[in-house]
Parts: sequence; C-alpha cells; structure tokens
Amino acid sequence: MTNKKDLSERDICTKFITPALEQAGWDIVTQVREEFSLTKGRIIVRGKLHTRARSKRADYVLFHMSMAITFDPLLANKIDPPILC
Repeated sequence: MTNKKDLSERDICTKFITPALEQAGWDIVTQVREEFSLTKGRIIVRGKLHTRARSKRADYVLFHMSMAITFDPLLANKIDPPILC
C-alpha cells in the first residue's frame, strides 16, 4: 500500500477521498464538487488602482439538501483512514 504522506494532494483526492465519498453513499455527479470557488477574492483599492486578492476555494464541497459542507484533504491526510459521514 502507498504511503499517503508521500502523495500529492491531487493523488490523495483521486485514490482515497473520492472513492471513500462514493462508498459512503454520496453521489459524485450531483452532490460533490471538487476545486470549488467560494469567493472571487476581496477587492483592494489604492488610489486609482485596484486589484483582487486571492480567491478562496474548497478542495471538496458536499451538497445535501440546502446545506454545503467543505473539507480539506490535507487534513484528511493526517487521519488514517479518512473519516467521512
């Protein structure tokens, strides 16, 4: 078995998180979104110049009825195996 600590975040998502979500009964097509943007980033204004700060995103968002749950696979990398409800 591969040591999860040696894998990239994307590899962990593909090999461990997504299959665990499917096994827990989540519908990957309708209830799960990966790399989901939460905000566009705050607007920074200095005089006549403006720019946006970095946007906030979630690695996974799980949708159930009118609720959205986000989580970070890097935290799940520290738990063996990932605990998903």
